[in-house]
Amino acid sequence: MVKPSLLLYVDLVSPFAYLAFHVIRTSPVFKDVEATYVPVFLGGIMKACGNTPPMNIKSMVRLWGKSRADA
Repeated sequence: MVKPSLLLYVDLVSPFAYLAFHVIRTSPVFKDVEATYVPVFLGGIMKACGNTPPMNIKSMVRLWGKSRADA
C-alpha cells in the first residue's frame, strides 16, 4: 500500500499556516502521512502577480465593517 503524502505550501507569516503545520506534526490522524513543506511568502507572491490584498480595497473594508456590526 502506498503511504499517503501531503504537499503543504506554508506562508511564513500566516498564523493559520503555523496551526496547520502544528496539527499535521502532532495529530495522530496524520501519523502515517508523509508531509512535505514548501515555505512561501504569500505577500511577495501577491505583489509579484499584481494582486491587491482584500484589506487594501476600500469597498471590501466597508463591507467587512458592516458585516461585523451586523453579527
